[in-house]
Amino acid sequence: MEYIDGKPLKKYENTIIYYDILKESLINAYNLDLKGIFHGQLGRYYHILNSAKGVRFIDFERGVFTENPRNFLQIIGYYLYRDEKFDKKQLIEITSLYKSNKKDALNMILKVIDESKY
Repeated sequence: MEYIDGKPLKKYENTIIYYDILKESLINAYNLDLKGIFHGQLGRYYHILNSAKGVRFIDFERGVFTENPRNFLQIIGYYLYRDEKFDKKQLIEITSLYKSNKKDALNMILKVIDESKY
């Protein structure tokens, strides 16, 4: 194991960089999904750390290889769907798109977050 010097996502709630961390988390989650790795616990603030080296996910001991990883969808569902700044209908459309075109869905959610101008 490697020590990661960083702060959990929870520490950034209600700050300007919270959504920047979420954007990087979505990119990381997308990359995990492409590799077929499902973390399963990214809906917990303390599994996402912001460090000097960027956003890191920790605690992969329960992670699995699977044909249907859902890291990206998990982050949208846990953090953005519960956030009143985002249109639920639009988030549902993005999650549906993700099932058929992951790259387009990633680009769309990043744009939606940018437009929300946290």
